[in-house]
Amino acid sequence: MKLMRCWNETEPFEKVPKPRKTKMKNKKAQEEMVGFVLIVVIVVIISVILLGISLRSNSTSSVEESEELNSFLSSVAQITSDCEKPKNDFLVIGDLVKKCYDKQVCSDDRIICDVLSSTLRNVLRNSTYVVGDESPNQYYDLKIFYENNGERVQVIEDISETSRRLEVGNCLGNKIYKEKEFTAFDRERLFMRFEVCYV
Repeated sequence: MKLMRCWNETEPFEKVPKPRKTKMKNKKAQEEMVGFVLIVVIVVIISVILLGISLRSNSTSSVEESEELNSFLSSVAQITSDCEKPKNDFLVIGDLVKKCYDKQVCSDDRIICDVLSSTLRNVLRNSTYVVGDESPNQYYDLKIFYENNGERVQVIEDISETSRRLEVGNCLGNKIYKEKEFTAFDRERLFMRFEVCYV
């Protein structure tokens, strides 16, 4: 037999206390989650910064002078062009560089700088430094310039070719270069600089 206690109206009704521990546990769990998310965000930001530094240091990889490119540029300088000056005297690329600096024209009135540029483009397109999907070369860049008060002045527009993966100057592999010097008729020093990036 169960005894039942009757409620007396004079007795105050006992309120059941709400569990405070549950609220505190929920609040503490939320704080821990916010802390965890902040840590993850900080780690991601640091990782992105380190990755950027790493990629930047790879893109400014060391550039080495190359004897192979020295031989190549020496050979290129001796290639005969279709520019005659005077008539029946075909100029080699080395002479074109000097005469281009002097703003001369071929005997058929073509501008020597234009002939130099197109001849060099053809030579590079058919060289071992050609850039393509199946080639290890990522880019090449050929400049012809002279220095005036410490600044480089172009003789012709740079001749460059790059793969679709990157821009000239952003080498993700090995970078080699060589400069060949020419002396113009007024004793100005001219330079042909060839740079190649390859994997």
